[in-house]
Amino acid sequence: MTVPTLKMRAIPQYPVRVVGIGGITTSYANGVLTISSGTTASVPDNSITNALLRDSIANSVIGRAANSTGDPGDIQAANDHQVLRRSGTVLGFGAIDISQSAAVTGTLPATSGGTGTATLGGTTQLLYTSATNTLAAFPTTANAFLTSTAGSVPQWSTTLPAAIASGITQVGTITSGTWNGSVITPAFGGTGLSSYAAGDIIAATGATTLARVASAAGVLQSTGAGATPSYGGTPTKGNVLVGNGTSWTHLGAGALDQVLTADPSQTLGVKWDSLGAEALSGLPYIWLTTSAVADPGLGKVNINNAAVASATVLSISQTDTLGRAVTGLIRSACQSLSGVRGQLWFFDLAAPQNWVAYDVTGAMTDHAGWSEIVILHRDHGGTLANNAEVVLQLMRTGDKGDTGTAGAPGATGAIGPSASLEYTFDTGTSGDPGAGEFLFNAALGAGVTSINISETAAGGGNVAAWLDEFDSSTTTGDKGSLTIIQKSDVSKFAVFKVNSTLTDAGTYQTVPVTFQAGAGPLTGLCTIRFDRTGNAGASGAGTGDVIGPVTATALSNFVLWDSLDGTVVKDGGPVTAATITFVAGGTITATNVQAAIVEVNNEKQPLDATLTGIAAVTTAADQVIYATGADAFAVTGFTSTGRSIAGAADSAAVISTLGLAAIASTGSAADLSAGTVPAARMPAHTGDVTSTVGTVALTIPNDTVTYAKMQNVSATSRFLGRITASAGDVEELTAANARTILALTSTDVGLGNVVNVDTTNAANITSGILPDARRDVGINAQTGTTYTFVLTDRHKLCTFSNASPVTVTVPLNSSVAFPVGTKIDLARVGAGTVQIQPVGGGVTLNSQGTAPGNRFLAAQYAGASLIKTATDTWLLVGNLSAT
Repeated sequence: MTVPTLKMRAIPQYPVRVVGIGGITTSYANGVLTISSGTTASVPDNSITNALLRDSIANSVIGRAANSTGDPGDIQAANDHQVLRRSGTVLGFGAIDISQSAAVTGTLPATSGGTGTATLGGTTQLLYTSATNTLAAFPTTANAFLTSTAGSVPQWSTTLPAAIASGITQVGTITSGTWNGSVITPAFGGTGLSSYAAGDIIAATGATTLARVASAAGVLQSTGAGATPSYGGTPTKGNVLVGNGTSWTHLGAGALDQVLTADPSQTLGVKWDSLGAEALSGLPYIWLTTSAVADPGLGKVNINNAAVASATVLSISQTDTLGRAVTGLIRSACQSLSGVRGQLWFFDLAAPQNWVAYDVTGAMTDHAGWSEIVILHRDHGGTLANNAEVVLQLMRTGDKGDTGTAGAPGATGAIGPSASLEYTFDTGTSGDPGAGEFLFNAALGAGVTSINISETAAGGGNVAAWLDEFDSSTTTGDKGSLTIIQKSDVSKFAVFKVNSTLTDAGTYQTVPVTFQAGAGPLTGLCTIRFDRTGNAGASGAGTGDVIGPVTATALSNFVLWDSLDGTVVKDGGPVTAATITFVAGGTITATNVQAAIVEVNNEKQPLDATLTGIAAVTTAADQVIYATGADAFAVTGFTSTGRSIAGAADSAAVISTLGLAAIASTGSAADLSAGTVPAARMPAHTGDVTSTVGTVALTIPNDTVTYAKMQNVSATSRFLGRITASAGDVEELTAANARTILALTSTDVGLGNVVNVDTTNAANITSGILPDARRDVGINAQTGTTYTFVLTDRHKLCTFSNASPVTVTVPLNSSVAFPVGTKIDLARVGAGTVQIQPVGGGVTLNSQGTAPGNRFLAAQYAGASLIKTATDTWLLVGNLSAT
């Protein structure tokens, strides 16, 4: 038999209806689900245990976070120190945002890190402890020190107490202002001096004293160790100050063109000396190893290659290191009419064994401040280092001599190849290559199938007639050979065969070709040579055994032997099935193809749609073919049991095959015809309610009752639990119920010293310091000339910036309902005046001064506070003025 699956909802109040079978009544006396003798099943009270509820995620409670009626769900505390609170319309764990107006009320006491007061009485005031756990405002005073004695109220004083003044023994860093005290002595980092004259220097006259050394004509000198330096003596032109080991001595100027050289034999270790005859002469330059053709810089020279032997261009400053303009001198070495115009030799001044020489082989090109010279390496020795001091020696080659008399004529050369024309290679692949140019339709190689050649050669002149000869040969497929050679590099070439007729495009012709050989790529100027293939020869008479018909054989006709010796052929006529000879064999007796086809067709089964449909089915073992429509068939499984039932002789045999003999023969209650189904005959139940075979106890497995099957909560921000003192049904709980049930302290929920009774009241923050992030204020920056406060200005700083006067209006409570106690900070940041005024007829604005009081912010960057003390009464305090 088949027992229906029982379905139930997970809310105990909802009954479960069980559909019986054929009037049989079943009673389940134990298990979570109880089914009475009738057909109604219910879940008894207290039978849904915690284990039967669906597993929750870690660190969560069951409730409904959304602001709507519906299934409960898991509300997870994702991080430490989070509390369950409502944020907007969502219930969840998180931190309390005390910046929200509804999050914190009251005043944070001093014992909890607050001030204990909502206002401080004005700007530029300090806070001090006036009593235990009590803070009070203390106004500031200009240009005064804050002093106090133990246990007394702080006082402002313009005199530093003696006990403190006597303890100051050193001065720190003064970063601004002007020192107005006595001069600072050297012992404390000063000079002990209060005035100076222009040109003075300061010198130590003792261990702790400094003195001015007045400027004077002469040289600053010392008479010995420990002596104060002074100006004296008249320096001699050209003298050099040289140290002798213990003091400085003036060395007189040397003679013209002498240099100061080291000489250990001299008392001073140096002497003036003339350069020897071996000294290098030439133009002084700085050698650079930079490889470029560019301005090398004043007094510098470089070549265009890192390897001196490979350089081809030299860049040189038009001014040497002595600042002399030497362009004309250098040009003189580059103006010879010979092939080698001159020579440039560069020697390392410090190491003459390092040198390089170049021939000047081209003109000198001048630029702004530098010139470039075409050169060819001649020789070199050693290596010239970067920034080496070199001398340039110039040598001009004599001019080329007059042309000599003509020599005797040479021998006649061999006959050259056929004429060729010069063309420039174009990198394009289609279209007109341009006058004097040619192009391939692909990269050089087998892919080239056509060449576009201009009808004008590179040297000028129309060569269309020459191109017309390319396809004049009557030979098919090979009109001639086309050879292309690059003039600057004969190893770059291409050979093609002209294979068909040219196409004339007007200014150029397209030559169809077949690639033969080549090496590229081609660039620049090339020569093109065409070698024409000779015309095809006349057809020969020929001899042989095969003799054809007198008239030509028609297309698609047979060619038949016309003699038995294989020497004559004839036109066999059109090809048809009837004319094709067929050799009889097997059951086929026909002697031509047509008759054989007719014979075979007569012996086959006539075409039938049903047989065709069956033939299209693919079968396998244990399958049977069945019709799915007219002449449409498919296969399905046909097991041995199925075949046994289909082959049974009668119904008794079918019952026996199915194993139904006992049921069919006894008819007892045990065989389901009457009575109660014994427990041993009960099958296993599956689904939300389960049981094992042979039992009547139905059980709801663990984790089966999902949130969706539970009763909907009645409102948002609810979770399940029980607040009633006694044991009983699960109840819907609010956040307040949770605090009562959990008896949480501030430490338990990670709120530090925030009392859990009301986490939105600042008065319940019992200790600690309110962090800066919770004390920041918003800023409303106004730039117009008029403004009326709005509700969002509460607890903000309103700034006013305009060059013109600004009028700020306090509105009626009926227009903008600020709560009593509202505080708005004000600041004037612009040049224009800022006046605070009440709206006419109903708002009272109290401020210091003669009525109506000081209502202007005193100056640019002055500030004030506006505090609402009653429904339409405000107090204005701060840095104010009457105008």
